Amino acid sequence: MFIFGWGNRSTYVDSGSFPCPVCKTNTNYIHLRHRKWITFFFIPVFPISSSFETLACQKCQSSMPFEAIGMKASVEPKSS
Repeated sequence: MFIFGWGNRSTYVDSGSFPCPVCKTNTNYIHLRHRKWITFFFIPVFPISSSFETLACQKCQSSMPFEAIGMKASVEPKSS
């Protein structure tokens, strides 16, 4: 018996502050990259979609497309 399927994975890219268009305050955000993966026994094996990026406001918890904010996209995750 094989258990396979698909699922979304989100990875942390960056964080900072920005003027949120929803709650109208200057607040912190989290920049996330999302992608759909084929899984085998709940382990991601290979991606089946292109990635897309979102920003999540830490005050009102709203999520919006990264491109809609007009910020320059990051190419690689920030190293610690």
